[in-house]
Amino acid sequence: MAHLGDFFPAFAPSLEQHFALGIEEGISRKALFKFACFFHDSGKPHARTQGPKANVFRFLDHDQEGQGINEHLGRRLKLSRRSLRILSELTRQHMRLASLAKGAAVTPRAKYRFFCDMGKVGLDLLLLSLANAAGYRKASASLDPVRAHSRDLAKIMEAGWELLRYYYEDFSPKLPGPLLNGKEIMKALHLRQSPLVGRLLGALKEAEGSGRIRSREEALEFIKNIDIFKPII
Repeated sequence: MAHLGDFFPAFAPSLEQHFALGIEEGISRKALFKFACFFHDSGKPHARTQGPKANVFRFLDHDQEGQGINEHLGRRLKLSRRSLRILSELTRQHMRLASLAKGAAVTPRAKYRFFCDMGKVGLDLLLLSLANAAGYRKASASLDPVRAHSRDLAKIMEAGWELLRYYYEDFSPKLPGPLLNGKEIMKALHLRQSPLVGRLLGALKEAEGSGRIRSREEALEFIKNIDIFKPII
């Protein structure tokens, strides 16, 4: 947090502004973020099991275990509902970036889903996940915690930087209205008003947000090629 300009020079001013905002009276987003960093692994003692080797331990579902612990802790501290929600989400989702980084590349759809699910809290989650991944390694005298470190850590850092770039350059800027509205979808597919129209609008919005379609013509082609008898994912 003290060296955002060194790690993310292009986005440091925006990140500093983001973390300076207040969450509730007397608590800044930066303060709540630090609190979440300290307690994000609170579920590990309860989830610890021994692996096949005597000196190897596993912590399956420690993120879900920690979510309940931290929600209880937040209520004891009388945090607001908003602060509780942020603390809960950061705890439950703190392994998400590591999971995304296991693939060959973070797809446009995965980027959209990440911030569609998390919103601005996704920025907090990114920095928590990067610090968490870097923290597995012995601290270095260098400001750069990934230099000369493992390939896995480098992939997590690369995925984090790519998501950060996507948020500020593609996701965050205000987009114009949807390329098609519900009435236009019903007319194009000869449908009556039903929950299916809402699901088609959702699929269209996701395709727009991930950059798969960029014009009205592409939107029409997209919805006409959806098999309405199969689940829309």
